[in-house]
Amino acid sequence: MKKISVSKTEYNILSFLEKRADIIALVAISVLGLIIRLFFIKFETSDYTGFLSPWFEQLKNDGGLMGMANYTGNYNYAYVTVLALLTYLPIRSLYSIKAVSILFDFGCASVGALLGKKAFSGSKRTFTLIYGIVLLSPIVVINSSLWAQCDSVYTFFVLLTIYLFLCEKYTFAMFIFGIAFSFKLQAVFVLPLLILLYLVNKNFSVIHFLMIPAGIIAANIPGFIFSGKGPVGFVKTYIEQIKDPVRMLTQNFPNIYYWISAWHYDLYKKVGIVFTASVFLIVFLIIYGKVKKIENRQIVSMALWSILCCVYFLPNMHERYGYAAELLCIIWAFGHVKWSWYPVVLNTIILFCYFCVIYGYNLFLFQTYSVVNILMFVAFTIYVLIDLTKSAELSDGSKTV
Repeated sequence: MKKISVSKTEYNILSFLEKRADIIALVAISVLGLIIRLFFIKFETSDYTGFLSPWFEQLKNDGGLMGMANYTGNYNYAYVTVLALLTYLPIRSLYSIKAVSILFDFGCASVGALLGKKAFSGSKRTFTLIYGIVLLSPIVVINSSLWAQCDSVYTFFVLLTIYLFLCEKYTFAMFIFGIAFSFKLQAVFVLPLLILLYLVNKNFSVIHFLMIPAGIIAANIPGFIFSGKGPVGFVKTYIEQIKDPVRMLTQNFPNIYYWISAWHYDLYKKVGIVFTASVFLIVFLIIYGKVKKIENRQIVSMALWSILCCVYFLPNMHERYGYAAELLCIIWAFGHVKWSWYPVVLNTIILFCYFCVIYGYNLFLFQTYSVVNILMFVAFTIYVLIDLTKSAELSDGSKTV
Protein backbone atom coordinates (compact mmCIF):
# COMPACT_ATOMS: atom_id res chain seq x y z
CA MET A 1 0.00 0.00 0.00
CA LYS A 2 1.27 3.41 -0.94
CA LYS A 3 2.20 5.53 2.03
CA ILE A 4 0.11 8.70 2.30
CA SER A 5 1.72 11.76 3.89
CA VAL A 6 0.50 15.27 4.48
CA SER A 7 0.86 17.75 1.69
CA LYS A 8 3.12 20.75 1.91
CA THR A 9 0.08 22.99 2.44
CA GLU A 10 -1.22 20.79 5.24
CA TYR A 11 2.21 20.70 6.82
CA ASN A 12 2.46 24.49 6.76
CA ILE A 13 -1.01 24.83 8.31
CA LEU A 14 -0.18 22.33 11.06
CA SER A 15 3.13 24.06 11.75
CA PHE A 16 1.35 27.40 11.94
CA LEU A 17 -1.17 26.00 14.43
CA GLU A 18 1.54 24.36 16.51
CA LYS A 19 3.54 27.56 16.84
CA ARG A 20 0.46 29.48 17.91
CA ALA A 21 -1.17 26.77 20.01
CA ASP A 22 -1.25 28.85 23.19
CA ILE A 23 -2.85 31.84 21.49
CA ILE A 24 -5.43 29.62 19.83
CA ALA A 25 -6.11 27.92 23.16
CA LEU A 26 -6.59 31.28 24.89
CA VAL A 27 -9.04 32.43 22.23
CA ALA A 28 -10.94 29.14 22.38
CA ILE A 29 -11.11 29.22 26.18
CA SER A 30 -12.28 32.84 26.13
CA VAL A 31 -15.04 32.10 23.62
CA LEU A 32 -16.12 29.04 25.58
CA GLY A 33 -16.11 31.03 28.84
CA LEU A 34 -18.28 33.71 27.28
CA ILE A 35 -20.73 31.21 25.79
CA ILE A 36 -21.16 29.44 29.14
CA ARG A 37 -21.89 32.76 30.84
CA LEU A 38 -24.49 33.68 28.23
CA PHE A 39 -26.49 30.60 29.26
CA PHE A 40 -27.07 32.20 32.67
CA ILE A 41 -27.45 35.83 31.60
CA LYS A 42 -31.26 35.92 31.98
CA PHE A 43 -31.33 34.27 35.40
CA GLU A 44 -32.58 36.52 38.20
CA THR A 45 -31.69 35.80 41.82
CA SER A 46 -33.32 37.29 44.91
CA ASP A 47 -30.21 39.45 45.40
CA TYR A 48 -30.82 41.06 42.03
CA THR A 49 -34.57 41.52 42.36
CA GLY A 50 -34.43 42.57 46.01
CA PHE A 51 -31.36 44.81 45.99
CA LEU A 52 -29.44 45.45 42.78
CA SER A 53 -32.45 46.15 40.58
CA PRO A 54 -34.14 48.58 43.01
CA TRP A 55 -30.84 50.40 43.61
CA PHE A 56 -30.28 50.65 39.87
CA GLU A 57 -33.78 51.97 39.21
CA GLN A 58 -33.47 54.55 41.98
CA LEU A 59 -30.18 55.80 40.51
CA LYS A 60 -31.66 55.87 37.02
CA ASN A 61 -34.82 57.73 38.05
CA ASP A 62 -32.78 60.29 39.98
CA GLY A 63 -30.42 61.08 37.12
CA GLY A 64 -27.62 58.52 37.23
CA LEU A 65 -24.64 60.01 39.03
CA MET A 66 -26.84 62.69 40.56
CA GLY A 67 -28.95 59.91 42.04
CA MET A 68 -26.08 58.92 44.34
CA ALA A 69 -27.28 61.63 46.73
CA ASN A 70 -30.42 59.57 47.44
CA TYR A 71 -28.78 56.13 47.36
CA THR A 72 -29.65 54.05 50.45
CA GLY A 73 -28.03 50.68 49.65
CA ASN A 74 -25.08 49.10 51.45
CA TYR A 75 -22.53 49.03 48.61
CA ASN A 76 -19.83 51.66 48.73
CA TYR A 77 -19.23 54.58 46.41
CA ALA A 78 -16.87 52.87 43.96
CA TYR A 79 -19.32 50.20 42.85
CA VAL A 80 -22.33 52.52 43.13
CA THR A 81 -20.50 54.83 40.71
CA VAL A 82 -20.32 51.90 38.28
CA LEU A 83 -24.06 51.26 38.72
CA ALA A 84 -24.79 54.95 38.17
CA LEU A 85 -22.78 55.00 34.95
CA LEU A 86 -24.58 51.89 33.72
CA THR A 87 -27.92 53.72 33.99
CA TYR A 88 -26.93 55.81 30.96
CA LEU A 89 -26.75 52.72 28.74
CA PRO A 90 -29.84 51.59 26.77
CA ILE A 91 -29.48 48.09 28.23
CA ARG A 92 -31.53 46.26 30.83
CA SER A 93 -29.84 46.48 34.24
CA LEU A 94 -29.67 42.69 34.59
CA TYR A 95 -27.43 42.46 31.53
CA SER A 96 -25.29 45.54 32.11
CA ILE A 97 -24.59 44.66 35.76
CA LYS A 98 -23.62 41.11 34.83
CA ALA A 99 -21.53 42.38 31.90
CA VAL A 100 -19.30 44.36 34.28
CA SER A 101 -18.74 41.34 36.53
CA ILE A 102 -18.09 39.09 33.53
CA LEU A 103 -15.54 41.58 32.18
CA PHE A 104 -13.68 41.37 35.48
CA ASP A 105 -13.89 37.55 35.33
CA PHE A 106 -11.62 37.78 32.31
CA GLY A 107 -9.49 40.30 34.17
CA CYS A 108 -9.10 37.94 37.15
CA ALA A 109 -8.16 35.07 34.84
CA SER A 110 -5.56 37.21 33.06
CA VAL A 111 -3.95 38.72 36.15
CA GLY A 112 -4.17 35.38 37.94
CA ALA A 113 -2.29 33.74 35.08
CA LEU A 114 0.39 36.46 35.17
CA LEU A 115 0.64 36.03 38.92
CA GLY A 116 1.07 32.27 38.70
CA LYS A 117 3.61 32.52 35.93
CA LYS A 118 5.62 35.12 37.84
CA ALA A 119 5.47 33.35 41.21
CA PHE A 120 6.33 29.87 39.97
CA SER A 121 8.53 30.67 36.95
CA GLY A 122 5.98 29.13 34.65
CA SER A 123 5.84 28.91 30.88
CA LYS A 124 3.28 30.08 28.35
CA ARG A 125 1.49 26.80 28.96
CA THR A 126 1.26 27.61 32.68
CA PHE A 127 -0.30 30.96 31.83
CA THR A 128 -2.84 29.31 29.53
CA LEU A 129 -3.80 26.62 32.03
CA ILE A 130 -4.29 29.04 34.93
CA TYR A 131 -6.25 31.41 32.70
CA GLY A 132 -8.52 28.61 31.55
CA ILE A 133 -9.13 27.00 34.94
CA VAL A 134 -9.89 30.32 36.65
CA LEU A 135 -12.15 31.55 33.85
CA LEU A 136 -14.09 28.27 33.66
CA SER A 137 -14.25 27.71 37.41
CA PRO A 138 -17.91 27.11 38.42
CA ILE A 139 -17.48 29.54 41.31
CA VAL A 140 -16.37 32.32 38.97
CA VAL A 141 -19.04 31.58 36.37
CA ILE A 142 -21.90 31.42 38.89
CA ASN A 143 -20.84 34.47 40.89
CA SER A 144 -20.98 36.83 37.93
CA SER A 145 -23.21 35.51 35.17
CA LEU A 146 -25.85 33.80 37.31
CA TRP A 147 -25.75 35.67 40.61
CA ALA A 148 -24.85 39.14 39.25
CA GLN A 149 -22.39 39.65 42.13
CA CYS A 150 -19.34 41.89 41.85
CA ASP A 151 -16.74 39.85 43.76
CA SER A 152 -14.63 39.54 40.62
CA VAL A 153 -14.19 43.33 40.64
CA TYR A 154 -12.42 43.71 43.97
CA THR A 155 -10.64 40.36 43.51
CA PHE A 156 -9.14 41.60 40.25
CA PHE A 157 -7.51 44.46 42.14
CA VAL A 158 -6.42 42.15 44.97
CA LEU A 159 -4.70 39.79 42.52
CA LEU A 160 -3.14 42.76 40.75
CA THR A 161 -1.85 44.04 44.10
CA ILE A 162 -0.11 40.74 44.82
CA TYR A 163 1.30 40.56 41.29
CA LEU A 164 2.72 44.09 41.59
CA PHE A 165 4.37 43.13 44.88
CA LEU A 166 6.03 40.23 43.11
CA CYS A 167 7.25 42.74 40.51
CA GLU A 168 8.49 45.00 43.35
CA LYS A 169 6.29 47.89 42.19
CA TYR A 170 5.28 48.81 45.72
CA THR A 171 3.90 52.30 45.15
CA PHE A 172 1.50 51.16 42.44
CA ALA A 173 0.66 48.01 44.41
CA MET A 174 -0.47 49.98 47.46
CA PHE A 175 -2.48 52.34 45.26
CA ILE A 176 -4.25 49.41 43.61
CA PHE A 177 -4.93 47.86 47.01
CA GLY A 178 -6.68 51.09 47.98
CA ILE A 179 -8.93 50.69 44.93
CA ALA A 180 -9.65 47.06 45.87
CA PHE A 181 -10.64 48.15 49.38
CA SER A 182 -12.93 50.80 47.87
CA PHE A 183 -14.95 48.18 46.04
CA LYS A 184 -15.27 45.65 48.85
CA LEU A 185 -14.38 45.68 52.53
CA GLN A 186 -13.20 42.04 52.19
CA ALA A 187 -10.06 43.26 50.42
CA VAL A 188 -8.76 44.04 53.92
CA PHE A 189 -8.14 40.31 54.37
CA VAL A 190 -4.91 40.82 52.39
CA LEU A 191 -3.68 43.73 54.53
CA PRO A 192 -1.91 41.44 57.06
CA LEU A 193 0.21 40.11 54.18
CA LEU A 194 1.33 43.62 53.26
CA ILE A 195 2.29 44.32 56.87
CA LEU A 196 4.18 41.03 57.10
CA LEU A 197 6.13 41.77 53.91
CA TYR A 198 7.07 45.18 55.29
CA LEU A 199 8.31 43.66 58.56
CA VAL A 200 10.18 40.70 57.07
CA ASN A 201 11.42 41.65 53.60
CA LYS A 202 12.21 45.27 54.47
CA ASN A 203 12.41 46.25 50.81
CA PHE A 204 9.85 49.05 50.85
CA SER A 205 9.10 51.96 53.15
CA VAL A 206 6.22 52.53 55.54
CA ILE A 207 5.59 55.64 53.43
CA HIS A 208 4.32 53.34 50.67
CA PHE A 209 1.29 52.57 52.85
CA LEU A 210 0.16 56.16 52.29
CA MET A 211 -0.69 55.13 48.73
CA ILE A 212 -3.57 53.05 50.11
CA PRO A 213 -5.66 56.09 51.12
CA ALA A 214 -4.57 57.71 47.84
CA GLY A 215 -6.13 54.77 45.97
CA ILE A 216 -9.26 54.97 48.11
CA ILE A 217 -9.66 58.67 47.39
CA ALA A 218 -9.09 58.21 43.65
CA ALA A 219 -11.70 55.43 43.42
CA ASN A 220 -14.26 57.40 45.40
CA ILE A 221 -13.96 60.90 43.94
CA PRO A 222 -17.27 60.60 42.00
CA GLY A 223 -18.96 59.27 45.12
CA PHE A 224 -17.58 62.06 47.29
CA ILE A 225 -18.84 64.63 44.80
CA PHE A 226 -22.26 63.31 43.76
CA SER A 227 -23.38 61.77 47.04
CA GLY A 228 -22.92 65.02 48.89
CA LYS A 229 -21.70 63.05 51.91
CA GLY A 230 -17.97 63.11 51.21
CA PRO A 231 -15.57 60.70 52.92
CA VAL A 232 -17.93 60.42 55.90
CA GLY A 233 -20.39 58.47 53.78
CA PHE A 234 -17.65 56.07 52.67
CA VAL A 235 -16.60 55.33 56.24
CA LYS A 236 -20.20 55.09 57.46
CA THR A 237 -21.06 52.45 54.86
CA TYR A 238 -18.29 50.12 56.01
CA ILE A 239 -19.11 50.71 59.66
CA GLU A 240 -22.71 49.69 58.98
CA GLN A 241 -21.50 46.54 57.21
CA ILE A 242 -19.34 45.60 60.20
CA LYS A 243 -22.24 46.07 62.62
CA ASP A 244 -24.17 43.25 60.90
CA PRO A 245 -27.86 44.05 61.64
CA VAL A 246 -28.77 40.41 60.99
CA ARG A 247 -26.70 39.40 64.05
CA MET A 248 -25.53 36.03 62.76
CA LEU A 249 -22.05 34.68 63.51
CA THR A 250 -21.93 33.18 60.03
CA GLN A 251 -24.21 33.58 57.03
CA ASN A 252 -23.87 30.45 54.91
CA PHE A 253 -20.08 30.33 55.15
CA PRO A 254 -18.85 26.97 56.52
CA ASN A 255 -16.43 28.09 59.20
CA ILE A 256 -15.95 27.50 62.90
CA TYR A 257 -19.14 29.36 63.86
CA TYR A 258 -21.41 26.60 62.61
CA TRP A 259 -20.43 24.82 65.82
CA ILE A 260 -21.03 27.78 68.12
CA SER A 261 -24.39 28.89 69.45
CA ALA A 262 -25.66 32.23 68.16
CA TRP A 263 -27.51 32.86 71.42
CA HIS A 264 -24.49 34.71 72.78
CA TYR A 265 -23.77 36.68 69.62
CA ASP A 266 -22.07 39.68 71.21
CA LEU A 267 -19.76 37.51 73.31
CA TYR A 268 -18.65 35.18 70.54
CA LYS A 269 -18.23 38.04 68.07
CA LYS A 270 -15.70 39.70 70.37
CA VAL A 271 -13.98 36.41 71.19
CA GLY A 272 -13.77 35.56 67.48
CA ILE A 273 -12.07 38.83 66.60
CA VAL A 274 -9.53 38.46 69.42
CA PHE A 275 -8.91 34.81 68.51
CA THR A 276 -8.28 35.68 64.85
CA ALA A 277 -5.88 38.43 65.85
CA SER A 278 -4.10 35.95 68.12
CA VAL A 279 -3.68 33.42 65.31
CA PHE A 280 -2.17 36.11 63.10
CA LEU A 281 0.14 37.23 65.89
CA ILE A 282 1.41 33.71 66.64
CA VAL A 283 2.06 32.88 62.98
CA PHE A 284 3.71 36.24 62.35
CA LEU A 285 5.99 35.78 65.37
CA ILE A 286 7.05 32.34 64.08
CA ILE A 287 7.83 33.79 60.67
CA TYR A 288 9.44 37.01 61.93
CA GLY A 289 11.78 35.12 64.20
CA LYS A 290 13.14 32.74 61.57
CA VAL A 291 12.45 34.04 58.07
CA LYS A 292 14.62 36.78 56.59
CA LYS A 293 12.94 36.97 53.19
CA ILE A 294 9.58 35.80 51.89
CA GLU A 295 10.08 34.65 48.31
CA ASN A 296 7.58 35.25 45.50
CA ARG A 297 6.03 31.80 45.65
CA GLN A 298 5.70 32.15 49.43
CA ILE A 299 4.00 35.52 49.05
CA VAL A 300 1.21 33.74 47.18
CA SER A 301 1.02 31.15 49.97
CA MET A 302 0.78 33.81 52.68
CA ALA A 303 -1.80 35.80 50.72
CA LEU A 304 -3.97 32.70 50.51
CA TRP A 305 -3.35 31.90 54.18
CA SER A 306 -4.27 35.43 55.27
CA ILE A 307 -7.62 35.40 53.46
CA LEU A 308 -8.51 31.91 54.68
CA CYS A 309 -7.61 32.75 58.28
CA CYS A 310 -9.98 35.71 58.17
CA VAL A 311 -12.95 33.90 56.66
CA TYR A 312 -12.59 30.84 58.89
CA PHE A 313 -12.24 32.65 62.21
CA LEU A 314 -13.79 36.10 61.91
CA PRO A 315 -17.53 36.38 62.65
CA ASN A 316 -20.20 37.61 60.20
CA MET A 317 -18.76 35.90 57.12
CA HIS A 318 -21.01 35.39 54.09
CA GLU A 319 -20.66 32.54 51.60
CA ARG A 320 -18.97 34.83 49.05
CA TYR A 321 -16.34 36.39 51.32
CA GLY A 322 -13.74 33.77 50.48
CA TYR A 323 -14.00 34.40 46.72
CA ALA A 324 -10.47 35.79 46.40
CA ALA A 325 -9.06 32.77 48.24
CA GLU A 326 -10.95 30.35 46.01
CA LEU A 327 -9.33 31.90 42.93
CA LEU A 328 -5.94 32.31 44.56
CA CYS A 329 -5.96 28.67 45.66
CA ILE A 330 -6.18 27.57 42.02
CA ILE A 331 -3.15 29.69 41.18
CA TRP A 332 -1.25 28.51 44.27
CA ALA A 333 -1.73 24.84 43.33
CA PHE A 334 0.35 25.31 40.19
CA GLY A 335 3.37 25.83 42.40
CA HIS A 336 2.42 23.01 44.77
CA VAL A 337 1.30 20.17 42.52
CA LYS A 338 0.97 17.64 45.36
CA TRP A 339 -1.68 19.93 46.82
CA SER A 340 -3.77 20.08 43.65
CA TRP A 341 -6.63 18.49 45.59
CA TYR A 342 -6.86 21.55 47.84
CA PRO A 343 -8.56 23.98 45.40
CA VAL A 344 -10.81 21.15 44.19
CA VAL A 345 -12.15 20.43 47.67
CA LEU A 346 -12.24 24.09 48.71
CA ASN A 347 -14.14 25.21 45.62
CA THR A 348 -16.50 22.24 45.71
CA ILE A 349 -17.55 23.04 49.28
CA ILE A 350 -18.22 26.68 48.41
CA LEU A 351 -20.10 25.58 45.28
CA PHE A 352 -22.47 23.60 47.51
CA CYS A 353 -22.92 26.71 49.64
CA TYR A 354 -23.73 28.75 46.52
CA PHE A 355 -26.40 26.21 45.55
CA CYS A 356 -27.87 26.42 49.02
CA VAL A 357 -28.18 30.20 48.93
CA ILE A 358 -29.29 30.61 45.31
CA TYR A 359 -31.67 27.66 45.02
CA GLY A 360 -32.64 27.31 48.65
CA TYR A 361 -31.53 23.76 49.35
CA ASN A 362 -28.65 22.04 51.07
CA LEU A 363 -26.72 19.05 49.73
CA PHE A 364 -24.87 18.23 52.96
CA LEU A 365 -24.72 19.59 56.48
CA PHE A 366 -22.84 22.87 56.79
CA GLN A 367 -21.26 21.52 59.96
CA THR A 368 -19.56 18.88 57.83
CA TYR A 369 -18.23 21.51 55.45
CA SER A 370 -16.84 23.53 58.35
CA VAL A 371 -14.96 20.57 59.82
CA VAL A 372 -13.37 19.79 56.47
CA ASN A 373 -12.44 23.43 55.94
CA ILE A 374 -10.81 23.83 59.35
CA LEU A 375 -8.86 20.56 59.09
CA MET A 376 -7.59 21.53 55.64
CA PHE A 377 -6.64 24.97 56.91
CA VAL A 378 -4.63 23.50 59.79
CA ALA A 379 -2.77 21.19 57.38
CA PHE A 380 -2.22 24.10 54.98
CA THR A 381 -0.88 26.31 57.79
CA ILE A 382 1.62 23.65 58.87
CA TYR A 383 2.74 23.15 55.27
CA VAL A 384 3.25 26.87 54.67
CA LEU A 385 5.19 27.39 57.90
CA ILE A 386 7.45 24.41 57.21
CA ASP A 387 8.11 25.72 53.70
CA LEU A 388 9.00 29.17 55.03
CA THR A 389 11.28 27.94 57.83
CA LYS A 390 13.04 25.37 55.64
CA SER A 391 13.77 28.04 53.05
CA ALA A 392 15.16 30.25 55.81
CA GLU A 393 17.43 27.48 57.06
CA LEU A 394 18.73 26.79 53.58
CA SER A 395 19.44 30.47 52.95
CA ASP A 396 21.36 30.66 56.24
CA GLY A 397 23.34 27.59 55.26
CA SER A 398 22.92 26.24 58.77
CA LYS A 399 20.95 23.15 57.82
CA THR A 400 20.19 21.04 54.84
CA VAL A 401 16.91 19.43 53.94
